[in-house]
Amino acid sequence: MALVHNTQTSKIWCSFNDFYSQRGIGDGEFELEFLQDDLYRAALTVGKGSFDEVFRIPYYSKYEIEFRIDMVRAFLNLEGEHVKRSEAFYLLDPSEKGAINYFIGMIFSQLIATSRLNVIWLVHLDSYDKNQLEYTGENRKRPDFIGIRNDEERIVLESKGWMTKKNDGIRNALRQLRAVLSVEGEQNILKVASILYERSSQLYLDIIDPKEKGLIKIFAGKSDYLKDYYSRVFNLLQGSKETVVIDDCIFVIRKVNCKFLEIGLLKDVYDIINETVKNENNKG
Repeated sequence: MALVHNTQTSKIWCSFNDFYSQRGIGDGEFELEFLQDDLYRAALTVGKGSFDEVFRIPYYSKYEIEFRIDMVRAFLNLEGEHVKRSEAFYLLDPSEKGAINYFIGMIFSQLIATSRLNVIWLVHLDSYDKNQLEYTGENRKRPDFIGIRNDEERIVLESKGWMTKKNDGIRNALRQLRAVLSVEGEQNILKVASILYERSSQLYLDIIDPKEKGLIKIFAGKSDYLKDYYSRVFNLLQGSKETVVIDDCIFVIRKVNCKFLEIGLLKDVYDIINETVKNENNKG
């Protein structure tokens, strides 16, 4: 069922920020050129896990498809070289603008995920198999999507759509990403915040890797290695210790008799070593 066929192209300015080199993604600003067909396809499929889901419910799915296409047509101006919001968008009240911004933000999250991150389907986290997700417990708010890639790897993505850039909002988005510890047992996964906002009357997309600021991607088989490697620090922390938050990361620390020195471990590392030691003591 081809509701839209448009081979014209549009562009949006984008920027990759704070990505690890081993991700194969370089930081920097670039123009993403895309077929308008691809934009409509992103509108139809974002949040879905297959084409069966797109067409799942007789009668109602047809109207949902038309609704999503009409949202793009009504609130995006694709006539110029770079995509903008339409005049109709600016006539909405603030709550309506918020809802449209969120939806348009999701569409461009899908577009960048498929074009640059090898994602086939961007599935709502709430629709994903809950038995395959593990959380850190650090944040009650969770990200929006799980991305299914060509190679069957998964990514985690938080999508935002705003009128203007919000630094506090970006920090909150990165915290939401850190709420997910693993997907299908894998902890070493790409996490991405996709932030859409207006800059110089054009839409702009920031794509940010939270990097998790030193947070070690811990695999279950490495618990003994961590215990041995950090044994002295771990033993020192068995006295008077406290938990602190530094740069959005949780540490277990202990103050020592030095004005300029504290010792500590990331709480994730400390907890795994602690659990390993407990298991060894129970076996003994």
